[in-house]
Amino acid sequence: MAVDLVADIGNTRAKVGVFQGDDLLDKVEVENGDPEALRRALDTLCAGWIPRRAGLAQVSPEPAEVFAEWVKDKLKLEVARLGESLPCPVPLEIDEPAGVGPDRQANAVWAARTYPARSVIVIDLGTAITFDVVAARGAFVGGAIAPGLRLQARAMHEHTARLPQVSLGEADPSPLGRTTEECLQAGIFWSTVGLIDTLCAQIAHQLEEDPLVVATGGDAKRIAARCPCVAQVVSDLTLRGVRLALDSA
Repeated sequence: MAVDLVADIGNTRAKVGVFQGDDLLDKVEVENGDPEALRRALDTLCAGWIPRRAGLAQVSPEPAEVFAEWVKDKLKLEVARLGESLPCPVPLEIDEPAGVGPDRQANAVWAARTYPARSVIVIDLGTAITFDVVAARGAFVGGAIAPGLRLQARAMHEHTARLPQVSLGEADPSPLGRTTEECLQAGIFWSTVGLIDTLCAQIAHQLEEDPLVVATGGDAKRIAARCPCVAQVVSDLTLRGVRLALDSA
């Protein structure tokens, strides 16, 4: 069965999926920093498939090179890199288009192709929180970038004298912390909720449109459940955007 092999290699994790058309058949996720683990995961993922194309949205360079080398060695294919050998099929109508990361380009492709003639805000909640905005005319028009939840927690610990490192746990924290740890958890979690609702409202006002707000990324389900502005949570949205970009090549 002919399929497409698509990778989204972010700051923290490498995600690789096998697609047949729009259908994600299987995927693996590997923490960055262990090249052998990524190679083993690729061996397992591609057993039984015959990829005809390979696409990549690259943020972290080292695991991206491991992926590209594996594809060339095992599949005899050259990886199409979004923003490089694979041009972004969505117009980047901003002041510095060369500075738009491939992951954000992939999010814009997904939005423009999935919701033509509709403005969309894609919020990617990972190591960073990115807001990628596509206007109704189908162009990427900008957005915003903020630190993700774990990055906030680490920064508060590393750049203060007394604040501890915290994790957010499974349950939503009370907005009224009664210990230092609870205060940190409340500030990180609820400020992120407020950031999303406020910034989306401001973006909509500036666009003079009513954008559809879609969340993706590792923290999407949890945060989106508390954000009235978020209409959908879409898993593997960036992978899906890379695959759609392959179809435009």
